[in-house]
Amino acid sequence: MLIQGEPYVGEGQAALAWAFDDHARIVALGLRCVINQPLIHQAQVIGTLNLLATGERWPKGALERIGPWAQRI
Repeated sequence: MLIQGEPYVGEGQAALAWAFDDHARIVALGLRCVINQPLIHQAQVIGTLNLLATGERWPKGALERIGPWAQRI
């Protein structure tokens, strides 16, 4: 993700286990999905905006709404 500059969308416990070493703690907090949105400045990834939520899936269009907003940070 950081090299490619592409967002990661993970939905469900298996996706959290793949992406996070501390997935058991994340699940214990009731969180079930993640979006990791790269923050890009001058064609370089300078960080990420990481959003977690309690639903098993993100609402349709969530990534499309988050991407442009994240680039304003």
